[in-house]
Amino acid sequence: MTKRKAFTLVELLVVISIIAMLLAVLLPTLGKAREQARIVVCSSNLRQLGNGLILYAFGNSSKLPLYVDPSTGYYWMSPIAPYLATNLKKGTEVSLGVAMCPSASKLPDCTTVQSYGGSKMAWQMNYGQWKSSYANNGWWFSDLDTAAMSDFGRAGKYVYRKYEDFVPETPLFGDGLWITGWPDAKTSGGSPPTEPSTVSYSGFETFWIDRHGSAINVALAAGNVKKYNIGELWSIPWCKVWTAKTYKVRF
Repeated sequence: MTKRKAFTLVELLVVISIIAMLLAVLLPTLGKAREQARIVVCSSNLRQLGNGLILYAFGNSSKLPLYVDPSTGYYWMSPIAPYLATNLKKGTEVSLGVAMCPSASKLPDCTTVQSYGGSKMAWQMNYGQWKSSYANNGWWFSDLDTAAMSDFGRAGKYVYRKYEDFVPETPLFGDGLWITGWPDAKTSGGSPPTEPSTVSYSGFETFWIDRHGSAINVALAAGNVKKYNIGELWSIPWCKVWTAKTYKVRF
């Protein structure tokens, strides 16, 4: 009987080197595939939120909901939840599955009253009771939402108050790091956006995040979702009076 020859050290090193090379080639591809899958899920979530808002308007004489109800303290997830294929779980922790982007499902510090999110992190309010990775366009809200009008001193001509005020490209929701945002060409100063370390939620900063490769997903009034590069955010009509601009910006 002949004795079986074992692998030499050189042969083993060659095999290991080949495996390492294959991993180096495949891992980035797998990472991109995973991120693409997360983008698809995020787009589906935002489409459901946008359609929930549209269905709410259809069921309420075209009126839009409050982004926060002062009588209950409930945010925009609450009024549209009955129109979604998912339930809003209430209690000490309010949960709406489609309100969380899979690329930003990590929660910030919930030992404080509120915490802003980030590119890869959700925001939370009231010690984690409310949380999401998305923000609503603050330029749509109910006639009853006088607090928002007085807080920001915006003239009525800027505000989407009913569904028929929308144009197909009006943003409803988008990837964001706070509950809501009021993008305003005046507050932007006309300069390309960057992601600040601290956030002023009254302006564009809510949506200036590098969540999907220098881009975010946005649910539009037409019922679709579109991915916008950060510099393209000026090209869509956030409020009724809007001057379209486009910048070439990458994080």
